[in-house]
Parts: sequence; C-alpha cells; structure tokens
Amino acid sequence: MIKELPEKWAIQSTIETGKAIYSWLRMYKQTSSEYSEKFLNDADMKSVIHYPAFVERNEDLKHQSDKLEKDYVEITFEEFEQYVLRIKPIPSQDYEYLIPILQKYNIK
Repeated sequence: MIKELPEKWAIQSTIETGKAIYSWLRMYKQTSSEYSEKFLNDADMKSVIHYPAFVERNEDLKHQSDKLEKDYVEITFEEFEQYVLRIKPIPSQDYEYLIPILQKYNIK
C-alpha cells in the first residue's frame, strides 16, 4: 500500500474498473462523451493506463499498453479511489467486544 500518489503512476484497467477510470480521465482532460464512446472497447478496459502520459500525449498510444512501462509505479484500484478520486476508505469495525455480551444473553 502506498502512502502518497507517485508522480508517475499506472493502473490496470479491468471490465469492472474501466468505466470509473475512463470517466475520471474524461473529466480530467475535459473531453466530450464522444471520446469514451469512440475509443472505449474491450482492449481499453483491459489495458494499463499511465499517468501523466495519458493526459500529456493526446494521440500517442504509449499512454496505455498491456504492460507497466518503465519508471511508473502501479497502483491498485483502491489506491486510485483513495488518492485520485479522493474517496476515503471505510475503516473496518472490530465487533469482538460483542461476543461475550451475545453469549451472556444466549443470542446466536
């Protein structure tokens, strides 16, 4: 898990995460919805997206590929949500303290 977003990062797009990643890229680059409809296909949904290459090179296909490029740090989708989309992770709750109470009252 990274502590901060690296200057050069990449994320593996999947069928499940691709729409969120490309929606952010569309907003970031301020492109029209035609961009996503025209270029989003199965290959896009399964590619590695490189930042800042994606926003710096409009027509250069090196911004996305099937592998991680040199000098880029791969981030997970959870890290993308946290550091790029700024969605705070929900902390897990520890409910161990409830076990004795439930047992005391014979609650299953």
